[in-house]
Amino acid sequence: MSENVFWFTKALYFMDHITRLAADGGWDRPSPCDGWTARHVVGHVIAIQHYYVSAIDGRPPPMDPMNAPDRHAGADPAGAWARARDGVLRALDRPGVLDRVVPTIDGERQVDDMIAFNVADTTVHSWDLARAFDVDDTLDPGLVARSLELVEAAGPALSASGVYGSPVPVDSADGQPRLLAALGRRA
Repeated sequence: MSENVFWFTKALYFMDHITRLAADGGWDRPSPCDGWTARHVVGHVIAIQHYYVSAIDGRPPPMDPMNAPDRHAGADPAGAWARARDGVLRALDRPGVLDRVVPTIDGERQVDDMIAFNVADTTVHSWDLARAFDVDDTLDPGLVARSLELVEAAGPALSASGVYGSPVPVDSADGQPRLLAALGRRA
């Protein structure tokens, strides 16, 4: 197993843990993502997993992760998440798949590299869901460290992408507040 697959899998299962904490009506609560509910957040992460499976399988992506992400979650967001999680893990569990070069929005990349940054995305969106559900939002320290490493390596290009909020000032040396601030969130 590659280092990227290890952290990617850990991030998926952390998200899985948070999705199981949704109370009745929790999916329609606002999240820290401007204009998105918890349903939008999980729908976005679901769409990304479907995107990865389609890239691995050589098919066009079935859904846009940024366009109406709430519809990707459907009537059973936790069930839709579990199916997406299982689908991407199955797709990655094929001989030689990590070395395969696939088209991505950033150009052609090896599958192992393609999934790397998703560790940060899934980890931070797990925090978004925890906030929406009003449950413990403490992130796994290993996932925070790995995500912060990825985010800092991306540097200004990440802010310029417009995908995340602009970085916000943070007065903390701790990893979680730094990671959240780097991606436009206030802890």
